[in-house]
Amino acid sequence: MIAAIVLCLVAAALNAAWNALLKTSGDPMAVATRAMSASALAVTPLVAIAWLVAGEPTVSAGTFALAGGSSVAEFIYFLCLTTAYRRGELSVVYPLARGSAPLLAVIAGVVVLREALTIHIVAGVLLLGAGILIVRTPSRAAWNVMAPALMTGAAIATYSAIDKVGTGQAPPWLYGWFIWCGGSLLLVGWAGAKRLRRTPLPAEPGSPASTPPTFRLAATIGGMMLVSYLMVLFALSLAPLVVVAPLRESGIVLVTAVGAWRLGERAGFRSRISGSLAILGGVLVLAL
Repeated sequence: MIAAIVLCLVAAALNAAWNALLKTSGDPMAVATRAMSASALAVTPLVAIAWLVAGEPTVSAGTFALAGGSSVAEFIYFLCLTTAYRRGELSVVYPLARGSAPLLAVIAGVVVLREALTIHIVAGVLLLGAGILIVRTPSRAAWNVMAPALMTGAAIATYSAIDKVGTGQAPPWLYGWFIWCGGSLLLVGWAGAKRLRRTPLPAEPGSPASTPPTFRLAATIGGMMLVSYLMVLFALSLAPLVVVAPLRESGIVLVTAVGAWRLGERAGFRSRISGSLAILGGVLVLAL
């Protein structure tokens, strides 16, 4: 259990870092597509070597189906997340998206996977709900990102529940590779169809200068994405979903502070940080 907690906390820090970079990239969807594709290509030779060293483990059709479903959920996740980042601020989008995910993941863990429901889980859910309401209260802009941010949380909860089952049927590194390749293909297909790379979102007046969507940036984000996701998959193979899902969201307060002080998102900061603290409190209660 201790190993799972450490993996989740490190993954949360990496997740917070790449989300901040993605938000300031100028074209979040194009950069996410490049990041996921580059990391998938880079890791494939390593997976091939690991597959040979591990004795060429086989994967059932059911596991392939789970990986496919998780890939679709990952694609929806990036589509909704980047849409939310185009519309709103990091310190609003991230708490809404990541805070709603444990709520839905806990519901999935209890209802679908029949994991135990206790009093402290109920208390954690109430704290999470209150925090989400507080975060979205201060400005009209929060309403603009509500739908894509909550859909992002639903996608996180969906692939978390699927991955909990999938990591029990195949080695996490191999299962994760299938997901990453599938998600990359979906993102590349979407980017090609919509020509997203030709329509970068212009920076808002008064906002900090955006980081150019360079290959180096995409590779950096892709590496953080892949490592953090693999850490979560290994954690899911070691601990219940109701523990892993909340712990992976522990970077919420950090991201809210980065949005306020690094990106100049000062309006409604007190409400956002209060809501983020309530969400983190709910996360910690759920992780007990």
